[in-house]
Amino acid sequence: MRSLRQKLLLATIAVQVTVLLALLLAGHRAMREQLMAQVRDDARSTQRLLATAVAPHVAERDYAALREIAQESAAAIGLAYLVLYDLDGGPLASTGPRPDAGAQVARADDEDFVAHDGVFHIAAPISLGGQPYGRMQFGVPAERLMAVERRLLWQTIGIGGLGLAASALLLLLFTSVLTRGLRELST
Repeated sequence: MRSLRQKLLLATIAVQVTVLLALLLAGHRAMREQLMAQVRDDARSTQRLLATAVAPHVAERDYAALREIAQESAAAIGLAYLVLYDLDGGPLASTGPRPDAGAQVARADDEDFVAHDGVFHIAAPISLGGQPYGRMQFGVPAERLMAVERRLLWQTIGIGGLGLAASALLLLLFTSVLTRGLRELST
């Protein structure tokens, strides 16, 4: 009967581990989607904020004000870099290290952002009242997103592991009672 007990325990734990892994993967995917939605929302807010701040200065070609706004905004928002361009693509002001030429740059209204070298690279128009004045490119550091994602993943694994351990202990108790009853019936 001990063999039956072991088989019951192993089969039940195998099913629980499979279900736990499926839940973990689904939960991780949902967390990642939510975090990426937050990055998209932050990118759109940043684009609107920056466009409102710099558009009048781009129109006036006030380079000193643009440099100052770029530096202060990038520091306040926590951007890895910020580059402002005129309508012809000429650089007006920048702060922070510019990305590699091969970096994938997403538009602020894109659905999918890809981090390259730990930074989400985003390009957006500079416009005010529907009037285009230029474009901007900024980098949002991915380290905060990845830290939150790791923390949530480890919390989920910890909760699942505790649940699996508690379940295994209960299974051990129940299979012991069940197989003892079967053993008594067979004798």
